Amino acid sequence: MRQTLGQYSESLTSVRLLQRRTFSSQFRRSASYKRFGQGRSIPSGFPGIPGQSPRSSFGASLNGVPTRLGGGGSGQGPFGRIPPVIFIIIGLGGGYYVMHLERVPQTGRLRFNDVSPTQEEQMGIESYKEMLRKYRGRILSPSHPYSQMVKRVAERIVRAIESTGMAEQGLSSVGGDGEVRMGDAHKDDEFLRSKPLGVLGRRKSGSDPDASSKTDWEVFVIHDDSEKNAFVLPGGKIFVFTGILPICKDEDGLATVLGHEIAHQLARHGAEKMAGFKVLIAGAAILELLGLDIGLSRAALTLLLQLPNSRKTEIEADYIGLRLMSQACFDPRQAQHLWRRMQASEGTQTGGIGEVLEGMLSTHPVTRSRIENMQKWLPEAEQIRDASGCPAEGAMNAFRAAPESPGGRFGQRPSGAGYATRQPETDPYGLTVLRG
Repeated sequence: MRQTLGQYSESLTSVRLLQRRTFSSQFRRSASYKRFGQGRSIPSGFPGIPGQSPRSSFGASLNGVPTRLGGGGSGQGPFGRIPPVIFIIIGLGGGYYVMHLERVPQTGRLRFNDVSPTQEEQMGIESYKEMLRKYRGRILSPSHPYSQMVKRVAERIVRAIESTGMAEQGLSSVGGDGEVRMGDAHKDDEFLRSKPLGVLGRRKSGSDPDASSKTDWEVFVIHDDSEKNAFVLPGGKIFVFTGILPICKDEDGLATVLGHEIAHQLARHGAEKMAGFKVLIAGAAILELLGLDIGLSRAALTLLLQLPNSRKTEIEADYIGLRLMSQACFDPRQAQHLWRRMQASEGTQTGGIGEVLEGMLSTHPVTRSRIENMQKWLPEAEQIRDASGCPAEGAMNAFRAAPESPGGRFGQRPSGAGYATRQPETDPYGLTVLRG
């Protein structure tokens, strides 16, 4: 979950937008801007020029502000006379915006999104290749206990997605049974150099004519203890860094993390973010045409639009993820404890002006509010778990000490000849895993 995506980007087509979505709520750098007049020649009559009163100087300075597309300052307001073409641009842009409004299927939230799933996934291909190039020698083998654990948790969540009738959204597995493959850490150089061809994550099958519309879920566990992060790229490519495993502690904690990240893909938050950048660019351009300082306009749009919307999608992913992990029969009560451990690992303090500023200037909500949300949503999550036919928690605790089984919904495997009994152990990370 941890990438830095908080900064405003000039280039909409940068595939780094889809590379990583930070899981934690650590404080981000605030937006910066140049004050009006910085780096520009000062017009005559600028306030503070000796020999002029502040009132006359201020009026003269406004008249000296040029408006774009003609209509030099006329003293009719801070923007001078607004050219009619500005209203035409705003009207056309507003119509385009309204035409591309949609609701998030899982929550009903209204949003602007003009990015198609194909465009979203094609932009994720380069991020996928970059991750494989960067971490090729540090991806754990498919047989590693951590890889197996992440695969097991991801499969249960994918099955929960399929059981809720979301197959039409293209997020069901190719096999249709929650299949999640271990990623190939040794992609050849030709693949890594190739340009995007087709759509990432769609795998065709001769026996399934609809397989090309299904997701080829893959898991990659990266050995990097300093990175407390996990994320899912479009196309179902799941990346988990070992640094977040001590915070997860067990499969319930890991399910909280993966549920959150898969929820981002389910709700297409990556596409929404790219569409939002178009709105920011258009808004900054219009404000600049009106004569407003470009640095100030960008900072205002970032604070008033970009950052609040980013926090909104994070809260939405928390909510959808909690529902997914509950339907997959994980314990939703453990989600708030995951966030408490995350808060402790970040060393953040609660309360005070610092937390208020963090809540305003960060891409993520403050951790304390996320814990409160988990507590607020818990009754609903427990109802979802009960309605999903999950065993009682006591039975689940007994199961975790039982052998594992291929094909069973909860991974049970009968003991006996040909089956290794897997008992829960605590490894050096403090993570509870099943070992053969």
